[in-house]
Amino acid sequence: MYTKEGEIRQCNEGRFKFSLLEYDDPDYTFFSIEVPRHLETSELEVNINPKWVSVLIKKQLTQLRLTEEIIVHESKS
Repeated sequence: MYTKEGEIRQCNEGRFKFSLLEYDDPDYTFFSIEVPRHLETSELEVNINPKWVSVLIKKQLTQLRLTEEIIVHESKS
């Protein structure tokens, strides 16, 4: 989850298709990820933090650092 320097590691272990739109609208950042069609919700964990977002799908981590801080309590998953 972290690099040797203690920073958040970017990864896409499951090679899931995703998109991150940070600059299309100055007030919003949009992150979407395609998950398997018949995935049980128990196999999905979303973690939204001010400077990164992570999604654990079937024990495979997809994690991205964000260039701007986001307001976590106004985020939707």
